[in-house]
Order: sequence, then C-alpha cells, then structure tokens
Amino acid sequence: MKLAKTVIVSGLLFSSVLGSVNVGSITTMAANNSQTSARTLGPVGLPKPGDTSKPITKKTISIKYVDRYGVEEKRTNFVEKSQKTIEVNSNAQEIPLSNIILPEWYVFLDKGSVRIDNNNSVTIKVKKNKVDTTGITELTPPEIITPDEQEQQSHELQLTAPDIISVGKPDNTTNNKPQTSTTKSVQLKFIDKDAHKTLEDKTKTVEVPNADKSTTVTEDVLPDGYQFENDVKQMNFRINSSKDGQNVIYIAIVKKSNNVATQKNVTVKFVDAKTGKSIPSGVQTFQVNKADRTITIDSKNLPSGYKLANGKNEITLDINKDGSIQVKVESTKAVSTPTPAPNKPAKPTVKPSKRPSGAHYTIQRVRITFVDQNSKNLVGYKQVTGKASFSTKIEAPKGYSFTNEKDATIKFDKKGNKDIKIFVKKMTSAPVKHEGVVTTTNGSYKRLYTLEGKMITNRALGVNSKWYTDQYATINGEKMYRVATNEWVKASDVK
Repeated sequence: MKLAKTVIVSGLLFSSVLGSVNVGSITTMAANNSQTSARTLGPVGLPKPGDTSKPITKKTISIKYVDRYGVEEKRTNFVEKSQKTIEVNSNAQEIPLSNIILPEWYVFLDKGSVRIDNNNSVTIKVKKNKVDTTGITELTPPEIITPDEQEQQSHELQLTAPDIISVGKPDNTTNNKPQTSTTKSVQLKFIDKDAHKTLEDKTKTVEVPNADKSTTVTEDVLPDGYQFENDVKQMNFRINSSKDGQNVIYIAIVKKSNNVATQKNVTVKFVDAKTGKSIPSGVQTFQVNKADRTITIDSKNLPSGYKLANGKNEITLDINKDGSIQVKVESTKAVSTPTPAPNKPAKPTVKPSKRPSGAHYTIQRVRITFVDQNSKNLVGYKQVTGKASFSTKIEAPKGYSFTNEKDATIKFDKKGNKDIKIFVKKMTSAPVKHEGVVTTTNGSYKRLYTLEGKMITNRALGVNSKWYTDQYATINGEKMYRVATNEWVKASDVK
C-alpha cells in the first residue's frame, strides 16, 4: 500500500505540470491493484490457493554391507569408518550409490542404485580394492580373492636399497641465519611377532636424513628383552608414511630365549644292507651342533651285533632336511652250520605226490625305485618277491604318498624279475592359522607355490619386501607361508 501511495504522490506532482487530474480515480485504482497483488502472491512459503499437495517428509534408512558372497563385512577398520544410515524422502524407493561414501580402499560391487526394503534398510555389496600399505601394524587379514581377481592379489611393498646414513641431528653452525632442517623424525614401532601385537609403549624416535627412504636399525635400539628373528644384529627397513603424515617403520621382533639351542637331534635309522629292512632296535637319536650338516657314524655307534656295510670303519652322511639319515649295516653273527644227522636207511618206497606234475609257481622279484614327481630325485627303493598271479601291498617312503594310489599294489606275473619306477609326492599338512609379517631375504626373487606343491611360473616376490601372512603349512616337505590366495613362499626365503 505504501508503494501505491508513493506512485500517487509522484503522479500528482508530475500531473501539476500537465494539468488537472482526477485524484479520486487514481487513489481507487491504486488500492485495487494492491489488493490484487496480495491475493496473487500471498505470504512467502505458503501453498497457493487451490494447492492440495502435502508437505514432503524424510525417513532414515539403515545400511548393511556384505561381500560378493553375501557375508556381512565386519572388519574393524571398515565398520568404524563406514556410513551407517542415510536420510531420504519418505516416498523414495531406491538410493543412488553416488549418495553413499565408502571408507578408503573399498569400492562398490553393485552399480547405479539399490532398492529400499520393507524394513527401511538397504544391502550393499562391497570389496576391498587394494591393500593399504601405510598401516602394516594393523595386520588385517587379506581378502580371500577368487581366481578372476588375480590381478588384485599382489600387495608387495617394493623396498629400495638404502644409502649409508648417519642417525642424529645436523651439526650446529656459528652463523645466526635460520637453517632448514636436513633430517626428519622417524618413529620405530615394534611388533611382537609371537604375540601378534604392537608394543605401543616401546615406540622410539630417531632422526635420519630427509632424502633417505630406508634406514638400518641395529640390535641395541630394540626394547629390552627382545631381538631380531634368527638373532641377526641389524636389519634394513623402508620408511613408511602413515595416514597422519608421520614417518614410521614397523619392526617385527621376538623375545630373547634364556636357553638358546646350540645342538639338534639327528634320527639314525639302521637297515640291513641285504634286505633293506630296519633291524631290531634300529632307530637311535644322536645330538650334533646346530650348524652341522653332516654326521659321522663309526663302529662304536652301531647296534650290538652289527657292523658297517662294505667293511667300513666309519661313514659320514649328509643330514636330511627332516633331521634323519639311513645307515646300512651287516650282521656280525656267524651263520651256524648244523651238524648233519646220521644217515638213516632209505625207505623202500617213495610216497607219490598229490600235486600234478605240471603244476608249479613262478617266484618273481620286483625292485621298486621311488621318484619325487616334482624334483625327479630318487627318494627310496624297495624289493619284494611273490608268486605269479599273486599281489602285495607296499608303502611309500616316509613323508611321501603315492601320486597314483594304484601303485600301492604290486602284481606278480611269470615274466621274470623286473625293475619298476613309481612316482611319489611329498605329503602336505593342513594349513595352520598364523598372522604376521614376513620379509623376503636378499638374493634373487622368491618363487611362489600352490598348496598342492606346484611352482607358480608367472609370479614371484621381490627381495627385501614385506608381506602379510595368515597361515603356514608343510608343502613338499618344507614349511611355507601364505601371502595370497593359494600362493605360498618358502620359510627359507623369508625372515
């Protein structure tokens, strides 16, 4: 109304020049225009006359995350950082995935949007896209990756060879000009490998040159009562950057043992050189220095009544990986010749045999050589004899099983003595759960194997690289650690 009156006054002032004006008509017109504007616009935010729509309300939707197999994602890092709920319009039937934020390192397996169920919740499939290499201390188990995801299995931390460095602060100079620091602080976080936990109260800080990407840590820096695995005096480590921007090194250590073993046991199996069979009480245990790879057996070490085969006084043999050796011996007991009995008068007649004259059995000797199917090495031998058309069961060498179970049965025939070769494979133990971090040793790249003992030809581990492991098993007679889905590295190739 104020605007209308202002227009009237301005019009009157202007009309005084043009001539007389009907003031009553102008006032009435302005009032009518003001009422029309109020009816048309109304107060801001209120529905227009005739609008019957209801105000829009919101509802809260709960979010559940599962993997590709429908198993709920419960890893601590994910649960703590994932979005639990989302608000949408009360009439919404779906939620675009672009409105949901996942924790770092995770991606959606679904595409587009997900449907809201009757319980006002949605289920979303996710997976871990790659391994976060900045927080190795969390020791989170790796995702079990199916074969179609082989390209995402590797989580190798490539280590660069360090330069020779000195630990400490830069020397003070005599000039008073501000100087840029040439060193950086690095936190040393220690992980008890046996207890699988980080020793938070043992963390130390050292200074290293800014340009260094790795540094050498010596034994004297470790917490009291701890040592490097395998009792090494120093190790080289890569300097990692944590999520909060700090420089960190994670160091796996073990507690010092009060009784350090200096000797090891060797199992000696004595076998008859003629028959190849174990002699009575033919297994003995000897102790040698832990570093020894051979053992010498002389006549004093033999079981009573036996001597070394081939007239030797002593023999030196290589100790097998399982800590055993086999020694061939001969009996020293003289074979007694019975005194012949006095001849008795021959009987006047010989009782005829009931067995047909043409019936007889052929005795066959079969010599068996056992060969490792992977290494093609000779791992044992056996000799059996039997009557033609009969069969006998044999056992594989200790620690081995038959590649083909049918080979466990030997059939005898009339073809005469024969030599056969049977392939065997090293027995594999069931995997044992064991979480930790292993580091590959120096030298060349480290080969990977399947749980069945087959070498993987298109993948290998780099030297001095750190790997998360969650299991170990005995494969091909050797201890191995799992570093990816059905990919195992030898314990002798890591530390």
